[in-house]
Amino acid sequence: MLFKGITNCISRIIKEEGFLTFWNGNVTNIISYFPTQSLNFALKSYFKRSFPQSLKSKPLLFNITCGSAAGVTSMLFFHPFDFAKTKLANDAKNILFKKPRKYKGFFDVYKQTFANVGPMGIYRGLIASCCCMCIYRGLYFGLYDSVNKKIKNLGIKFIAGWGITIISGAAAYPFDTVRRR
Repeated sequence: MLFKGITNCISRIIKEEGFLTFWNGNVTNIISYFPTQSLNFALKSYFKRSFPQSLKSKPLLFNITCGSAAGVTSMLFFHPFDFAKTKLANDAKNILFKKPRKYKGFFDVYKQTFANVGPMGIYRGLIASCCCMCIYRGLYFGLYDSVNKKIKNLGIKFIAGWGITIISGAAAYPFDTVRRR
């Protein structure tokens, strides 16, 4: 039976799997999230300096292009972490169906992938991930950088950032669904 709500979910996870289960797979988040974000911002700045002057005359297109390039480039570096995180998340679903888990953890994902399909196996799904990042980071950075200069009020900037994050996420979500599967 599936969970009846958040309280039922929390209590059953603690009872059936233990309290530390809430952090299963979190190592990949810690290892990849902050460096990924840092690299996205650094690359966005790099591409803004590197792209041709002619593109700068169209600020929205320029910002979207720089954001897309930053997102795709950072994905090339961090896709192996995303791959392991997705494998572990899908593996955790086996518990719901009373099946044994396939992986013992982060490094076991790599070990089994290397053994079964070779080192390039950790780049499965890269195209879908890059499409997702191209759309998400392009819109996220592009729209925000374009409107940020025009807005002075902190509250309005917050609302704009929130809305832009929702728009970016909604536009990229179909590719995210494909990527996760």
